[in-house]
Amino acid sequence: GCSAEGLQDVYDLANEFFNDDKWLKEACNRHDKCYFTEGTTSKECNEQFIVETIDACNNISNVETVMFMGTRHAICGMKALALSTAANDCAEKYFAEAQRKQKAYNQWVISYEKAFIKEKRKMMKKLFDK
Repeated sequence: GCSAEGLQDVYDLANEFFNDDKWLKEACNRHDKCYFTEGTTSKECNEQFIVETIDACNNISNVETVMFMGTRHAICGMKALALSTAANDCAEKYFAEAQRKQKAYNQWVISYEKAFIKEKRKMMKKLFDK
C-alpha cells in the first residue's frame, strides 16, 4: 500500500479531502511487489514507481477534474511526487530488507518442495512394494 516514511500523516490527511488513494494504491502495491522481486534493483523499482504514480493521477476522470477545477490532478500529482521521493530516500533501507526476506522465503519454498517430493516418492514406493 501507500506509506511514506515521515509523510504518512500528511498522506492520510490529504486523503480525507481528496481520496486519490484509489488511483495511487495500485502503483504503490506494484512498487512493494517490485521490492520483493529477487533480481530487481531499488533504482529500477523507484524509477518505475515515479512513472506509475504520475500516470495514475492522469487516470482521474474528466468529470472529477472539472468538478474540482483541476485541483484533484494537482493534489494527486503532489502526493505522487512526495511518495516517489520518499521511496527513493528510504530505498536502501527497505529494499535490502525486502530482498532478504524474499530470498529466505524462496529458499524455504525450494526446501519444502524437495521434502514434499521425497515424501511422495516414499509413499509411491510403499504402494508399489505391496
